[in-house]
Amino acid sequence: MTWDDAPEPEMPRPGLVAPLIAVVRIVLIVLVTIVLTIPYLLLKGFGVGARERLVGIWARAVLTCLGVRLTTVGTPRAAGAVVANHVSWMDILTMRAAAPVTFVSKAEVRGWPAIGMLAAMVGTMFIERKATEAKRQQIEMKRRVDDGALLCFFPEGTSTDGRRVLPFKSSLFAVFMSEDLRETVEVQPVTLAYLPRQGLPEAFFGWWGDMGLLSSMWQVLTLAAGSRVEVRFAEPIPARDVDHRKTLAQRSFVAVAGGLVDAGIRVPEAG
Repeated sequence: MTWDDAPEPEMPRPGLVAPLIAVVRIVLIVLVTIVLTIPYLLLKGFGVGARERLVGIWARAVLTCLGVRLTTVGTPRAAGAVVANHVSWMDILTMRAAAPVTFVSKAEVRGWPAIGMLAAMVGTMFIERKATEAKRQQIEMKRRVDDGALLCFFPEGTSTDGRRVLPFKSSLFAVFMSEDLRETVEVQPVTLAYLPRQGLPEAFFGWWGDMGLLSSMWQVLTLAAGSRVEVRFAEPIPARDVDHRKTLAQRSFVAVAGGLVDAGIRVPEAG
């Protein structure tokens, strides 16, 4: 599913040296990845804590290489689940830099060029959208939460221009109301607010419709430096305090959408 209800913004032309700087950024990202991959592999079997910290260091380092500054508001849960708005492929870096989350994504993402590899690198839990797999996956999610994981979901089901939050799909929240998870999980709404530098369109970081992945990455590499992303953690919602998945989805949606306004993003009026 893709969203396509807003025109693609007109991007400024990169300066003459921007492509050269972009190549330097790519080289630095590759070097950081190689350097941190070695201790990551060596720490296998010594618990997830140290490896999780390394992934967080890697994500923050990549944002630094891109010239994008990260700020956070609020405190992430130590374990449980977070639900966030989905803006672009940048969300993987942003969320992982802000908190030690474990992404939960549809299985098809594993096969996407670049994004699938990136998702696998940060320990994403890929799920099959099959009724026969639902119970097994609920048990797996509970096991991960019991082990201290912070599961991360994107309930819009698609990426956007980053200036609005689409209604959350309540079907995803059914897993939190299941017998295996309801008594233990708290769902924390999280807002990803991308704030482009002066001279860039407000929807610069958005990725939607038929936009190309590689062209989006190149735009970030050549133009994004000086921009900022703000991650806002709202108060968690205990699943046991909610009577229905639709209520949980709506309360989470309101909190996430409110975070965009609080971050200073001008949300377009409906219609």
